Amino acid sequence: MSLAECLAHRAEVPEPPDLVAFWEQSIAAAWEHARPAMIEPVDNGLRMVNSFDVSFSGANGDAVCA
Repeated sequence: MSLAECLAHRAEVPEPPDLVAFWEQSIAAAWEHARPAMIEPVDNGLRMVNSFDVSFSGANGDAVCA
């Protein structure tokens, strides 16, 4: 499939009737469990490069680390 065909492709699967409700509930749960992002400097041994450990709350409040 060419790039143009990929970009123009639309799935023929019908949208589930509860899709909007699912996302509304998922987003509300994410906000309910949300915590502030944590950003901590990391010594990487380089003088000209700053590095950080970053974590934030994801689905159901589970930590996402980057």
